[in-house]
Amino acid sequence: MEISTLAVYHCLAFVWYFFISYSITNIRTEERPSEVFFYGGQWKYLTVLNLVLQAVFYGVSFLADVLRLIKKLRCAKCAVSSRDLLFSVLAFPVSTVSNLYLDYFVTEQKKCSGLTANLLRRTSGQSKDPICKGKKRKKCCKFVSISFWTLYSYNRELVYPKSLDGVIPLWLNHAMHTAILPFAVLEILALPHRYPAKKKGLILLGFVSFLYISWVLWIYSVTGEWVYPLFALFSPAGLAAFFAISLAIIISFYNFGEFLNRIIWGDSIVILDYRQKGK
Repeated sequence: MEISTLAVYHCLAFVWYFFISYSITNIRTEERPSEVFFYGGQWKYLTVLNLVLQAVFYGVSFLADVLRLIKKLRCAKCAVSSRDLLFSVLAFPVSTVSNLYLDYFVTEQKKCSGLTANLLRRTSGQSKDPICKGKKRKKCCKFVSISFWTLYSYNRELVYPKSLDGVIPLWLNHAMHTAILPFAVLEILALPHRYPAKKKGLILLGFVSFLYISWVLWIYSVTGEWVYPLFALFSPAGLAAFFAISLAIIISFYNFGEFLNRIIWGDSIVILDYRQKGK
């Protein structure tokens, strides 16, 4: 793909993610479920963090394209390296996991202890009653390890109740949970990315994962509430096992991205000679 075409694509993608990030983080205060945005606000949810990550990645990609177009190749080399590192270690694996696993707000539900019990009965077929029917209580929940859209198709009230349609439009829901993966795949098809050495890449990915897990645990230590209340069902050992399995999954997506990049592009890399004239 020509650099000018890449620049247009990356610019449009950056504007798109910036707009989506702005939209979700600037829902009018009077429309916000009050208890959804307790300590840490929206910055504890993987979906929101991923939107910001994608905006940063496409912004850096657009900058790299512009620098190459204007022949500032010394600066472009640094921008391309940053772009490839962001994509390989974070943008692709996180966007894939964020797209496949449930990560959103469930509002106007009953107290979470009742929610988790009813959820278990519901998924095991022991109850045909709507989950958490009764007094309204706004709560944020995440049912991990289950596909967002699979549960949405089965019973949207489990993951994204109809009451949220008046707060978060359907198009915004799709922008956060559906469009992420196609953008990531298109990026791999559009141009090759240089992956770091395996050890370096996995260390960086593990470090970022550790930071997020620490953030989740810190919020619990301060508020006594889990960011994702289903965590309350786990024993300490079970929670540690869950985090370990989650890390293994995201590492597998890192390896999958590297595999796709190699299958499509072979050992192709963007080579920039910043010593040539016109830098």
